[in-house]
Formats: sequence, structure tokens, C-alpha cells
Amino acid sequence: MNADNTIETPDSNEPMGRPEWALTTLALLFCAGVGYVGAAMVGFPYYRCFQGALVQQPLAGAGGGLVGMVGVVLVGVQIAKSLTERIHLRMGFCIGMVSLLGFSLRGGTVGSVMEAAGGSEIFWALAGELLGLTILTAGVYAVYYRGHKPAGQDDATKLAMGVLAQAVTVAVVMLILGKSDQKLQATMAVLAASTCGSLAGLAVAGRVWRYGWCVPMAVGVAGYLVNAMTATGVDTADLKGGAVGLAMALPLDYVAMGPVGTLLGEIIARHQGEPAPVVI
Repeated sequence: MNADNTIETPDSNEPMGRPEWALTTLALLFCAGVGYVGAAMVGFPYYRCFQGALVQQPLAGAGGGLVGMVGVVLVGVQIAKSLTERIHLRMGFCIGMVSLLGFSLRGGTVGSVMEAAGGSEIFWALAGELLGLTILTAGVYAVYYRGHKPAGQDDATKLAMGVLAQAVTVAVVMLILGKSDQKLQATMAVLAASTCGSLAGLAVAGRVWRYGWCVPMAVGVAGYLVNAMTATGVDTADLKGGAVGLAMALPLDYVAMGPVGTLLGEIIARHQGEPAPVVI
């Protein structure tokens, strides 16, 4: 404990063994299950597998869905944190966010969202929803990791270059892999893009920014905004445009898979013998 009541977080560079992988898998499955059950309990979405965005729910449904999301995330993070904190300080948070995947799976696809909306204005709403969920996620992060600060000093310029490399890589991979709104492809595209982005940031800066988990979400917000201004075919759910790949995942997909993908990049770096310090 430092004089300013903060805790310096030590580096965490040890590769994961079988027990660690088993605990991580258990935490992932548990969080996804909690999210799915929680979404069913609060009745999200109003029409299952259709209109899977908070902004398209009736007011009561949107409020219930938001409360349910907060609840399952807090439960998921707490359980995942207790199982995995000794492996990686930030792992509990990242895995806990997978709880929102249960809401996403019940919510359907961006295609169904576009069919219900019928106009490009929906992407303005999705950008706002993702921004709001990012702020909510940051609040959860602050609750669980307040008082922590990175060990050592960062080179601000180098870290900024790492964040830029991470964002550009996430966007490029999403543009390549995220061209379909099929649920499996959309969620896995976010996971793959976030993982590649984390590795790119590590290659440039040597560590991941303490808020690097939110970079995929920032890319998603930018993608929705670009598609709101440039995309066509929204009324027929056949989106056309240069940035389509950035808009085929729901906000819940970005929030659920972005943090865990960022963490996965750090874990891969560990197993390749490259340092991947924990930055809280």
C-alpha cells in the first residue's frame, strides 16, 4: 500500500497451466449461463431473437433489461474474480463481462434489429447504446479495481501509440471478419479482433493500457456512426457500405467479447514468452 492509498499491481507473466485453464473455462461457462438465465428472468428482449437492442425495447423492458444486465455482470465479475484473481488480476472483470453474452444470444442479430427499425437512424441509437454500456462497464471496473495503479512508470507517447495500434487492428480485423450478422460469426469476429488488437498494442508499447478493454467498444461506436452516415440497405436488412464489418455485431457483443478478447491477447503473449504486464 502506497502513501496515497493505492496498490501497485505487479506484472503477471507466468504461462497458464491446466488448473488455470480449467478454472478459466469454468468461470466463462458459469458467466455465460448466468447471463442467459438472467436475461430470461427479466424478459429480455421483449420478442426473443428479435429486436435485440436495448433502444428497441418498450420502456419497461429496457429498464428491466438494464437492471438485469447490471445484476448479472456484478454476480459474474464477483464469481469470476474469486476463481481467477490469482491467475491474472483483471481476469475476473473480463470474464465477468461475458455474462452479457447471454443477453446477446437471446437478442438475435443486427439483421433483426435493422428489420424492426427500417432506417439508418438505428445506428445512431446503437452507437448511443454502446457508449452507455461502455460507461456502465467502466463503473463496474472502477468498483472492483479502485485503488490499483500500474507498477512502474509508463512512457505516455509509447502507450498512446500502442492504443492506436490496438484500435486500428481491431477495426481492420472487424472489417475482414465481421461482414455477416450471423450471431456466431459476429461474436467471434469481436473476440478475434480484440485479441489481435491486444497483441498489436503489446507489440508496439510492451503493455496494454489499463483501459485497453474498452478500445474494441470505442471502435464499435465509431463503426455505428460511420454506417449511420454512409450505409445503405438498412430498410431491407441488407447493409451495404465500406464499413459494414464494424456494424454487424450488437452493442452487447462488443461489451461481452471485447474485454475477454483483449485479455486473451495478453495470455497468448505470455505463452509466446513475451511480457504481458497487468495494467490496472
